[in-house]
Amino acid sequence: MPIVCVNIEGYYDSFMSILQRAHNEQMLYKHPNEIVHFEESAESAVLWIEQFLANPENVKMKVKIKKRSSMLKRMESNVSGNALSALGRLSSFLSDSRAEQNGNKNISCAIFNSIVFATGVSLGLLLARTK
Repeated sequence: MPIVCVNIEGYYDSFMSILQRAHNEQMLYKHPNEIVHFEESAESAVLWIEQFLANPENVKMKVKIKKRSSMLKRMESNVSGNALSALGRLSSFLSDSRAEQNGNKNISCAIFNSIVFATGVSLGLLLARTK
């Protein structure tokens, strides 16, 4: 995916040197020119993007990038639901599975509520003690 920095009056010169140094010290596997492109004006940046997108090889790369899922989507799949559903999963983890099979979910809620209450009291005492 193209990244273009508009380097007006050398604003991004230090950034370019950081990227070049990282490449020289083998912290970047790609050359900085493959990661980001610098232009001197907004007009030249727009022209560079238009030329980039006009190249059929770059369009193929763009399609490949669209198929990849973002880090945020991968994180959402790991942490699904809201806070209440996460608390529900935790309470079912802490409960006795035999009690749930008998339809007695109140026991698991009581255990979970007790743990939350004890944690809150402990934190309160610690905070009170530090003041």
